[in-house]
Amino acid sequence: MPEPKQKKIVQRQAPEKLEKKKLQQVKTIDKEEDNINETINVLESFLKREYEENRQTPIKYFNFVIDSESFERTIENMFYFSFLLRDGKASLEIDNDGIPVVAPKSKRDLDEFRKKGGVNTQMISSMDIEQWQVKEKIINIKPPIPKRGSEKEI
Repeated sequence: MPEPKQKKIVQRQAPEKLEKKKLQQVKTIDKEEDNINETINVLESFLKREYEENRQTPIKYFNFVIDSESFERTIENMFYFSFLLRDGKASLEIDNDGIPVVAPKSKRDLDEFRKKGGVNTQMISSMDIEQWQVKEKIINIKPPIPKRGSEKEI
């Protein structure tokens, strides 16, 4: 009978390299999340200011999110606004004319809403470039939400 072969013990080093890459990826995601939170805070401040300038009357949603100079920024504005809704920092309602309107929510209003069993929801809306081109021509658009990232912020 042949003798059984002895098993060789091999140490693997690959898991250490994977761990380092995972840590780097987490840092990148954290940095992106910080940028998103910063953008959401800027958007919230802008919404509050516009609401005050509009005599504490809700603002038409499309007037708020559409950037007449950039379809891309319009889509970004819609995306970031959805986080304000999710976090309970803004409300979106349909007015008597069937037009969506937005307003900031105070912490007190949010607390009352939650005490009554209310739950935050997140809305995602869509718009294609043809819709953007039509809306930006028929809606009286104020200056856009402050620019972000590499662009000059107002």
